[in-house]
Amino acid sequence: MLDAAAATENIMLAATALGLGTCWVSSYKRDHSEAVKELVNCPPNLELVALISVGYYEESTVARPAKKGLEEVLRWNTF
Repeated sequence: MLDAAAATENIMLAATALGLGTCWVSSYKRDHSEAVKELVNCPPNLELVALISVGYYEESTVARPAKKGLEEVLRWNTF
């Protein structure tokens, strides 16, 4: 599970670097897991862990909120 999560994150980071948007959908033992396994012809001895949708962002006029400054999110030697 940890390897799959790390691989999923790396795929998403690489896609972002290429200007693509992603969305991680957890698929490990969920209500939809069996239906998705059938849809993608997944062998029965394997288990889906994550689905990643990848695509280009739709042009949007909605302004994104400003990022917080490092001083708001970074802590040294404390929580």
